[in-house]
Amino acid sequence: MAVEQSISPDTAQSFGNLLKEHREAYQSGAGISRNQLAHEVGVDPSYLTRIEHGDREPPRIHIVGGLARKFNLRGSELLEFYMRAGYLPESVQSFARSNMRTLAQVIEFLSDNNISEEKNDLVSQIIQASINLTQTK
Repeated sequence: MAVEQSISPDTAQSFGNLLKEHREAYQSGAGISRNQLAHEVGVDPSYLTRIEHGDREPPRIHIVGGLARKFNLRGSELLEFYMRAGYLPESVQSFARSNMRTLAQVIEFLSDNNISEEKNDLVSQIIQASINLTQTK
């Protein structure tokens, strides 16, 4: 299933600002330059510059994912990164904004590679039951 990008007029600038914030925070902590970051995620440094300045739309999802992994984003930061890149439908973004803490906890839980199959199944059942409840109203 392909993930489509939903770009609003302010998305490019918003994502660019967020990218720059994460890069600068990472840079101050680990000493990574824009050139090094670009090399590590497989893009041209000038491309990152144009994104940060809002001159380019957010990159394709695999590049957004590479940046998120490089910055070690988790929970609400990871969700916000994908939201600002335009990779979540507006309905999901609206839900996420009003339920950020809970959704971040679910994402953190699901990101844990040590979750047993039994716990995975239980979470799946809870989510499916919740969906079923909302569809019957």
